[in-house]
Amino acid sequence: MFVPIAPDYLMIDLMARLALPVVLVARSTLGTINHTLLSLAALRARGLRVAGVILNGPLEPVGRDAIMRHGQVRILAQFPPITPMGPEAVAQLATLLPPWRDIVQ
Repeated sequence: MFVPIAPDYLMIDLMARLALPVVLVARSTLGTINHTLLSLAALRARGLRVAGVILNGPLEPVGRDAIMRHGQVRILAQFPPITPMGPEAVAQLATLLPPWRDIVQ
């Protein structure tokens, strides 16, 4: 989100310019609660609508519950680790997502 994509322009600036609902992808491992809650706060501080969070990695119910509760956000999907990553793996992960109309409701 705070990745520079041009001089004096961050990814969050592009998000704000596009004004689309944001789907935040966060790892599910140690440190994700703090990282995800800080990211949600930054998105909301810029007035961006957060459609939900996708967790990527091993199942971690404590972290998942903390993010939902403290971040006041939906968890849209939990993506397990997949190796190797390629078109087939991406297609498999896509089946875990709700339809876009349900995400942006």
